[in-house]
Parts: sequence; structure tokens; C-alpha cells
Amino acid sequence: MAQTKRNFPKNAKSFGQFIRGFYLRLLDKSAVEFWIVFRY
Repeated sequence: MAQTKRNFPKNAKSFGQFIRGFYLRLLDKSAVEFWIVFRY
């Protein structure tokens, strides 16, 4: 338990970076799709 608590911040940080990158990619994709739909 102590080891898990000690490793949690690093895992949470990398997990947060992964989630943030995933959502940024998702937002970029939806933004591109939105502009394509908006233009035509």
C-alpha cells in the first residue's frame, strides 16, 4: 500500500498527460471535422 501511494503521483501525472494528449487530439479532430462541415 505504501509503495502504491508513493508511486501514485508519478502514475497520475503520466496518466493525466495521456488523457490531456488524447483529448487534445480528439478536439483537433472534431475541430477539423467541424470546419469541414461548416465550409461546405
